[in-house]
Amino acid sequence: MAMKAKEAEDTPESSAVSASPMLSHPTFVLQGVVPLPTPLKLKDGDAKDNWRRWKQFWESYQVVSGLNTQPKDYRFATFITSVGHDALDLYDTIQFEPGQDKRDVDIILRVMEDHIMGLVNTTYERFLFNKRDQQPGESFNDYLMTLKGMIRTCEYRVMADELLRDRIICGIKEDMVRKTLLQKRNLTLAMCIDMCRMAEVATKQVKSIAETDTSMVQVVRKHEPDTHSKGYVKKQEQRQVNCNYCGKRHLRGRTLSFKTFRRRQQKIRYYKS
Repeated sequence: MAMKAKEAEDTPESSAVSASPMLSHPTFVLQGVVPLPTPLKLKDGDAKDNWRRWKQFWESYQVVSGLNTQPKDYRFATFITSVGHDALDLYDTIQFEPGQDKRDVDIILRVMEDHIMGLVNTTYERFLFNKRDQQPGESFNDYLMTLKGMIRTCEYRVMADELLRDRIICGIKEDMVRKTLLQKRNLTLAMCIDMCRMAEVATKQVKSIAETDTSMVQVVRKHEPDTHSKGYVKKQEQRQVNCNYCGKRHLRGRTLSFKTFRRRQQKIRYYKS
């Protein structure tokens, strides 16, 4: 029995499993499962915004896959594989400082970021930000997300929250909400955002209530007869009878009461006499 147990331990399958790097190093398994970041686009769209988004994906990928714990050459090869043609063209043209390692991914990212950020005209970005108003049909959350994306390229730094608040006040389309915000002392960015969101929700609720009331009125009117239609008037005329009290034609049961009729007759005789 001992010999059989020993032979089972020494089988090729068990030795292969124990020696497999896929099982002894979970990092390699994750790298096979987690997809690489999409290639960086520098020639299409906003280069600075594309770089910022790609860098976020890259840093998250390094943590999830365990790439940040791998050797320098392995990280460099992964970076070159995933960064794309636009970034490779930029990498080939960058002039590194003496002493900088061209195969160190951290140094490459820092140098590329300095180069890409230098391509942005901060004055023009601020001009676009300060001209951006809320568009018709645009929700406040969409408008806020757009402003947050634009202000990142303006480099306002410590003044970013205050200037974002001011842009919201100037750019929202509802004048009543703007008036309410201007009346608030010590208005912070968080307070401004909450008030705008609550105002938008209240407007939608009031509109929904008004639409519900309108639909209920339409349902009631649908069941009411149209007194102005020719068919309704003709039908009413056919139902009229000659009245012995007033001498006129009208619907049955719509005549004057006997007491009222006698009172009117007495008044007529009085004035004739």
